[in-house]
Amino acid sequence: MSKTDVHTVSKINLSRFSKAVGEKTTLAATSELIKEAITHQDWKVRVGGYFFLGFLAESCKESFSQNLDEIMKIAASGVVDSHPRVRFAGIACLGLMLSEQAPEAQKKYHAEILPELIKLMNNESYLKLKTQATAAAINFVWELIVVDEKNIEDVKKESSIMETYTNDLLTTCSTLLNESL
Repeated sequence: MSKTDVHTVSKINLSRFSKAVGEKTTLAATSELIKEAITHQDWKVRVGGYFFLGFLAESCKESFSQNLDEIMKIAASGVVDSHPRVRFAGIACLGLMLSEQAPEAQKKYHAEILPELIKLMNNESYLKLKTQATAAAINFVWELIVVDEKNIEDVKKESSIMETYTNDLLTTCSTLLNESL
């Protein structure tokens, strides 16, 4: 993608616009639109809805953290969509939410998110979706561990969440490396 394609221009300007008008105004104007888009019958509209939500992750960080249950449920719903392009957008959205809502999202939703990402990394037939799921899993781990480099005790405590998933994640990553992914 170039800096002038529709996707990139939309992403950059949506974020700028959202920061300029503020979270409250952005969410008032877009919440219903996003909810309608991600439940629409047309997969192209659902893709747009998930990308739109993901693009707001940074500029609406505070509001999303206040409604973390709802926002993570919406973001995660795209990961299991029947259409592969919607799954791709859903995984991208989830990865952005994990980055912006760390470490709270990781601590609260690890039992739902990581097993699903590992499953996608193992079983997804589309290479692009495998790589996107792998990137989201890396975001999950990275944001959990690099929460506060100065306070090592918190890092150790928060990284203990990974103990349950370490074997599956390392086995999966090893398999993907053997497949030259």
